[in-house]
Amino acid sequence: VPFVYKTDRYVEFFFLNNWLDRAFLIGNALKCKQ
Repeated sequence: VPFVYKTDRYVEFFFLNNWLDRAFLIGNALKCKQ
């Protein structure tokens, strides 16, 4: 169970990080357009 929990947390962290990276890139793109 602990291993699965750690794996789930890693996947969750990875997707959260990916989402933040995309939001950051989109934010920069919007700034450039203005």
